[in-house]
Amino acid sequence: MKKPYILLCLLCFLGGIAFAQKHDETDIKAVIEKETASWMAADAEGWANCWKISPYTRILVSEKNGKTHVVTPDMMTNNKQYMGGGGKSDNSNYNIVITNTTAWATYDQVKTSDKGDKSYSHEVRMLEKIAGSWKIVAECVFHYDPDRKD
Repeated sequence: MKKPYILLCLLCFLGGIAFAQKHDETDIKAVIEKETASWMAADAEGWANCWKISPYTRILVSEKNGKTHVVTPDMMTNNKQYMGGGGKSDNSNYNIVITNTTAWATYDQVKTSDKGDKSYSHEVRMLEKIAGSWKIVAECVFHYDPDRKD
């Protein structure tokens, strides 16, 4: 009689883990997409709500011409002048790894400006779960030219 009970408990436990993982993945995608949409709309408050800005927080950007930028926590708190001027973003090819209260996500992004100009990037976000909510703590952006063949 114990074996079926143990098996049932194990299946319920594993099902609960799978459900929690899927729920966290959905929440992580939502905060990533809100962060980008807020940035493009120049919504500094909405953007800041997606982040946990702490001494180790960074944004690293590599432009398609090879130029790089490091954005520090101090720079992040006064960022409105750097924010976008509208448009939309499409993310695809998400790969998310979750470990308790930390996670990282990689994905591809295509941003389209209000004028129709497109920019392409491979993106990485590192996140922490704080008081039940996922917050971004680090970001890497690698811009590229999809037509470049070398």
